[in-house]
Amino acid sequence: MAKALVASRQKIAKNAAQAYPDRPGYGTLGRPVTLYANYLPFTSVGKPIFRYHVSIAAEGGREPAGRKARHIVRLLLEEHYSANLNGIATDYRSTLISVAKLAEGQFDVRYKDENDEEYPENPKGYKVTIQHTGDINPADLINYLTSTNAGSMLSSKPEIVQALNVILGHHPKTERSVASIGGNRHYSFQEGLKESASLEGGLEVLRGFFV
Repeated sequence: MAKALVASRQKIAKNAAQAYPDRPGYGTLGRPVTLYANYLPFTSVGKPIFRYHVSIAAEGGREPAGRKARHIVRLLLEEHYSANLNGIATDYRSTLISVAKLAEGQFDVRYKDENDEEYPENPKGYKVTIQHTGDINPADLINYLTSTNAGSMLSSKPEIVQALNVILGHHPKTERSVASIGGNRHYSFQEGLKESASLEGGLEVLRGFFV
């Protein structure tokens, strides 16, 4: 009886071991699948950049948020930083990243609806404050990642990573044909570019990307 029990346990253990490939036998079992992943080689980042904090004055005791706040930041850039637009990235919430120094202070921003081309006769105004919060040198991150010193530290790593996230996420948040959900999920609905499938009943699913 004891021998039969041992043999049974050995058989169970053998079957369990066969359920997963032994290392390094990756890809020897299972069904092949196609995995989509977005990544970029991080090789060169150019010159140091400047970071600014954006704050919108409260309206009736409450600071504008969400879609309205994003539109106010967009209007701020169009009205006061039009000459620097190609060198600015923003999360359209609280941070501006620029390759050149920007004027600081409080700015009056005229408001118009997103679909309006012209401002109304008496546009509503918002006060937006821009404050420099430091300089960032992304090259420090490359030097840190390629360093042979195992004990090296980079205190500015969180700030650099945040700045790079803002830069990578700027275009989809700026492009009107891309719908952004939250701060980092983006879905293109431009014909010829969008990838979609019908779910029946008038519902449609879009393939997007995550930053």
